[in-house]
This record gives sequence, C-alpha cells and structure tokens, in this order.
Amino acid sequence: MATRLREGPFREVPTDGKKSLFVSHQIADHSESMKLLADNGLRPVTYWEALVHAPELVSELKGKWFWLADQGTTKSGIYTFNAKGELAEPNGTETLDEKVHIFRGNRPLRLSISSDDYSDWRFALGGRTVSGAIAPVVVGIKDVTKSLEDGRAALERLRRGLSK
Repeated sequence: MATRLREGPFREVPTDGKKSLFVSHQIADHSESMKLLADNGLRPVTYWEALVHAPELVSELKGKWFWLADQGTTKSGIYTFNAKGELAEPNGTETLDEKVHIFRGNRPLRLSISSDDYSDWRFALGGRTVSGAIAPVVVGIKDVTKSLEDGRAALERLRRGLSK
C-alpha cells in the first residue's frame, strides 16, 4: 500500500503486522536521512528491528543499503540473529539469509543487503562508513511515541471543545 507522508513518497513495506516499515527510494546522506524521517513522523530503524524484518528487507531492498539508528559498534565478524534481532555466534547450520557480517567502527550505523547469493552472508552491519556517504534508500519505522502524543493532544482538544 502506498503511503504519502509530509515530505516525500514513503511506501509501507508489508510486514507481519506488528510494526510498519516505510521505504523511500531517495538518495540521502546520514543527516538528510534522519531529517526526512523526522519530518515524516518516522524514526530510523535499529539494527535489531531491521533484522527482525530480514525477509521483507531482502525482498524489498536486495542490493541496497540504508542508515540505521545508533552509532558505531565494537563487534566484528560473522554472526547470526534470532527472531528478536539479537545477535549470536553462528553454529554452522545458518542459511545465507540468517547471517550478518559486522564491521567495527564508531560512525553512524548502516545496513547493507547483499544481492550476491555466493557470499557467506546476506547482511552487512557497519559503523565505519565514510563521511558524506549517500544511501540509495531511506528506511524508517513509525514513531509510536510521537503518534501517541499526537493522539493525546487531539483528544485533549476534543475534550476542551466539548466542555464549552
């Protein structure tokens, strides 16, 4: 389902229904991505939220990368992840789509989804991207806190209007 938000065309990615991911095929550096998300009532996805939606991301964004919430990681190497997006040491039985290669670094985090089915991993999580790098897509998630605050404010305005 296409969703047009305030600043640009974001499309809702079909998920399991718990949290909606939104993708905009706009190129943007880190600060532009964060501004675009905020202006549209979205927030950046954490790496564990992204990994929870790994199948949807593979089908939607294979061969692309985007900025994540948070900055830097001290982990390095190949990991697997569980249904909650938590990282774990691989046991050797994981499929390509269950592996993430992590690159240590202290810069903003990014997630790449490999289109190469011959590598040892599908996802690359890194905190060492050069300054000014331009992502081909912007991915966000509904900011539930902001939505709740907006709903409370609307309810309060309605109550004040009814009490006159």
